[in-house]
Amino acid sequence: MHLKVWMAAALAAVCTGAVAQDWPYYGGDQANKKYSPLDQINKANVSQLKVVWEWASPDDALAAENRALTPFINEETPIVVNGVMYVTTSMASAAAIDPVSGETLWNFDSESYK
Repeated sequence: MHLKVWMAAALAAVCTGAVAQDWPYYGGDQANKKYSPLDQINKANVSQLKVVWEWASPDDALAAENRALTPFINEETPIVVNGVMYVTTSMASAAAIDPVSGETLWNFDSESYK
């Protein structure tokens, strides 16, 4: 599983903290509105979006070590709280990621596959 992050040049201000915007729930807020007031991406610059980093799931390393383990497609909506992105994986790991650099801050492996 790879998490790809797309960004327009105008969106860089959001990720660097110039504009703080958390996404603490699956749908953005407790009402599940799936709405963000951020307006850095629009019709004029959407064609300029490009991949700025990719995050490789720790499941990939586990599968490389043990062929009996096969990660499956795990499409999810990460949450962002206090500037940290949190994701889960198909093998029930949880990870914290720096949303600017894509660096893994920590990973918790539940070892549920055992």
